[in-house]
Amino acid sequence: MARSIRVASECIARVKHALRCHGFPSQNALAVALGLSRSTITSFFTGKPVDYVNFVEISERLGLDWQAICLTARCANAFTDTTPPEATPQTETNLNFDWKQASKAMLLAQDRGRLTTNTLTAGDGLTFELDDIYVPLGLVQRQQRSRRIGDISPQQGSKFYAPDTADEIIQTFDRQDRFFDQVLKSGKSQRIAIIGEPGSGKTTLLQKIAAWIIENTSDVPIWISLADLQGKSIEEYLLSNWLRSATRKVRVTPEMEEALGGLFNSGKVWLLLDAVDEMAIGATTGLPLQTIANQLTGWIADARVILTCRLNVWDGGKNALETFETYRNLDFSYGTPDGVGQFIRRWFKDNLEVGERLRIELEQPGRDRIKDAVKNPLRLALLCRTWTLAPDGLPNTKAALYRHFIEALYEWKQERFPTNSRQRQQLNQALGELALKAIAEEKTKFRLRHRLVTSVLGEPDEDLFKLALQLGFLNQVGVAAEAENWGEKVYAFYHPTFQEYFAAQAINDWHYFLNSAAANYRIFEAQWQEVILLWLGREDILKEQKEDFIKALVEFEDGLGEFSIDGYQYRGYYEYRAYFLAAECIAEFADCSKADEIVAQIVQWRFGYFNSEKQKWINLLPTLKESIRLSLIKTDRSRAIASLLQLLKLSEDESIRWRAAYNLGAIGVGNKEASAAIVNLIKISKNEASSSQAAWILGKIDPGNKEAIATLLHIIKSTETESIRKLAAGYLGKINPGNETAVNTLIQLVNASLNSSIRRQAIESLGEIGTGNKQATATLLQLIENSTETDSIRQLAGESLGKIAQGNPDCIAALTSPLKTTEKESIRRIAAATLGTIDPGNKAAIATLTHLIESAKTESSRRRAADNLGKIDPGNKAAIAALLQIIKSTKKEAPLRKCVESIGEMSIVNKAEIDAIINLVDSSQLESIRRQAALSLGKIEPGNFQAIAELLQLIQTTKNTSILWQAAESLKQIILDDQLPEVVRIFKQYLSEETYKNDIDRYRECYNIIGYCAQNMNYPEFYQAWIGNRVSL
Repeated sequence: MARSIRVASECIARVKHALRCHGFPSQNALAVALGLSRSTITSFFTGKPVDYVNFVEISERLGLDWQAICLTARCANAFTDTTPPEATPQTETNLNFDWKQASKAMLLAQDRGRLTTNTLTAGDGLTFELDDIYVPLGLVQRQQRSRRIGDISPQQGSKFYAPDTADEIIQTFDRQDRFFDQVLKSGKSQRIAIIGEPGSGKTTLLQKIAAWIIENTSDVPIWISLADLQGKSIEEYLLSNWLRSATRKVRVTPEMEEALGGLFNSGKVWLLLDAVDEMAIGATTGLPLQTIANQLTGWIADARVILTCRLNVWDGGKNALETFETYRNLDFSYGTPDGVGQFIRRWFKDNLEVGERLRIELEQPGRDRIKDAVKNPLRLALLCRTWTLAPDGLPNTKAALYRHFIEALYEWKQERFPTNSRQRQQLNQALGELALKAIAEEKTKFRLRHRLVTSVLGEPDEDLFKLALQLGFLNQVGVAAEAENWGEKVYAFYHPTFQEYFAAQAINDWHYFLNSAAANYRIFEAQWQEVILLWLGREDILKEQKEDFIKALVEFEDGLGEFSIDGYQYRGYYEYRAYFLAAECIAEFADCSKADEIVAQIVQWRFGYFNSEKQKWINLLPTLKESIRLSLIKTDRSRAIASLLQLLKLSEDESIRWRAAYNLGAIGVGNKEASAAIVNLIKISKNEASSSQAAWILGKIDPGNKEAIATLLHIIKSTETESIRKLAAGYLGKINPGNETAVNTLIQLVNASLNSSIRRQAIESLGEIGTGNKQATATLLQLIENSTETDSIRQLAGESLGKIAQGNPDCIAALTSPLKTTEKESIRRIAAATLGTIDPGNKAAIATLTHLIESAKTESSRRRAADNLGKIDPGNKAAIAALLQIIKSTKKEAPLRKCVESIGEMSIVNKAEIDAIINLVDSSQLESIRRQAALSLGKIEPGNFQAIAELLQLIQTTKNTSILWQAAESLKQIILDDQLPEVVRIFKQYLSEETYKNDIDRYRECYNIIGYCAQNMNYPEFYQAWIGNRVSL
């Protein structure tokens, strides 16, 4: 039973005094701030029993030492309930501490079982336990941006009608429990990132993961809200804040610290890191990700890590956590299942009729924008709360929606904290000034220091400050840990988007975002993107002002000139960035006079143009390709879909029609017209391959679409062409996970096809759709153990099995057997490599590969074993030593390059080992070796001077177009932000008419490299580098 404690009678006057001193006008205000019930707060102040976790939380909020006021300190019989022995906190003299029980208590204290919006709704008597209202979302495992470094020219990448690599996903989990079983339970990954936009359910999913760990494992979840670090490292936070709270000790001893380290070393800790983007370091520079990467070392590295992060930080530039498996929640759907409807019904479970009216309202014509917006869980929750009070219609933009939320907030609190229109206007204006000042001037833009808040709102006992706290617009979230601000209170808007909304309200002139005369180019700074969109959605801003702003974006000139490539005149780099922002802006300013023109231009850029002189279709360069794709997704969705449907209907070029269809698959989810168009495409498709592709697209637009599934099933059953059956089965498995026909078809092709290419493709497809299927895993195991198969087939089977059998005990046992029984070296090697993949750290797998390195009779066998060992045990000394020995002794280009590539993927810290790579950079006569060595060196030491210098030299001198492209791509992977200006200065000289005429490939790559720099530099800095102000590497 949970224990309860009470305030000692002689301390009641003291706690009431603390309530007033901390700015709470009433006990109810404290209940609202903490998200606790009024009865709990009343019990606390009247000396009645209160749950231990709540007692400690209330005390800390009031600045009181809970032990000093608790009856426990005065009476041996401190608890109203009996505490089980295993729940009793252990002292430092007894290190058999119940870590899991402590973890559960900490999670309760942190409110990890309650809905995150409770702090906003509690004052009105509406609080939800997470499980009461939770509607699981599907997830996708997202592929990292493709960076191909093989010996293949980019011109041979994909056909015109093939989907972009960036559009692909590795795996879709249509149900969250499948994610828990296949990823968490299986031990598939030690490092997971949950990414998404604000309010997409990242923290909620992390809460469910914490609960799953508690309920289904013997492991210990430790939750850290990263905003609470405030300058501390994760290690420091764990050893001070978390350990002290978990053990309920004022001071922790070295023995207790060692015990915590031992727990981490045991591999039983899950470190749950919430909100990387809220860390108190520059979110737009990639520093939060780099900081996390730097701190996941030492004893902390033994924990499994799951973190959450906003998309704009995760994808904002170079990602130091690129090895994390990346997942993101799918939005709520409107189809089957109707996730939006389920959430609304749960919210309005006590008044289903009101909820049904809201659901019907969302289906009304003209509600597309809001309907799309509230697929986001946070915005849907806010909408439900708004509808509870005023079911009188919905706004069309994010700004209008948030204004509605703000107005509703005032009304919700009107009875207890009455305000008049003048007070509301004053507070809104002050919050706008505060929000804007923080974003524009502060290092920590969303954690606001007490001095900053008081400089705008006055002291805590003054009207504006007090009202902001009472209404929940601002909340104290802790105290500063930095030396210069030590102990200073820290506040935050209840959600960053509210802060961005208020900041947008404080801006009256679009020149705040763009004013060339004042060298103001906020349009190119990430922290202003959402503010700009919310500003455009304001109804009180004159249409002429918005039109002028969009016109300024569309017509922006960056002074960098134009660039002609393949007969096409490219704009300046920042002119494209301004145009892409304009495309996103019209999603919030739908009646913009330039909206149709902007969408038409984005679509034209997306699909390229026909060069009549050269009689061929020209696509824009890769440096723009991804930005254009994102612009098409972010712009006015209805116009974008309409443009694609028009292309699909009218274009005479078949490849263009198919590309339009693929793009519809990305942006047309849930759109009935898009679904109808693809259904028609299935009907008019000239062959089974086209029908299969169309059915796959239909399945993306309308998940679970019966016609898409039926089409693929029909093709599988009716065609005799193996390649078509393989294609249809692969698509079917993607849009209908777990489909037995899809898996069985692939297995049949693997076992019976005489075409080696078909077999290889079927094996790869099993690795994509065969998760959890026993027949699939059995087939792949048989291939690995079959002595008559080729090594390449066995290797491919091992790779596919590694993707679908993580933690599978039957597979682990099956792969362990051939390590002892078979004499064929390649079977033992591949079995060990696969075993080490599905069971990380498997000692038998590591021992087998180590032995194979020592006993290998050929250089090739030794290299392969070392490469496999390095992958399953990064930093393994035997693997590194073997690869370095081959590097020093071999004269053959291919094995040398492969060894250097393998070295780059390992954790090397030994100077002698690094020097061996440097020597290759300096001495090899082969450009391919120097390029690969430079890349590997840069991966080991990002920004390494010699690596950067070698790649710069290769880009400027090589006559091999493949090496040129590979060196350019390698440079992007390893260069640091402070090295970008010098790269701009160096390569600008190659964007000349002479280079264009005589060396078009170098011109093209230099243009792409500088484009990469432009995407990661602010405009003034880039311009200074462009005009020749040297910044030394």
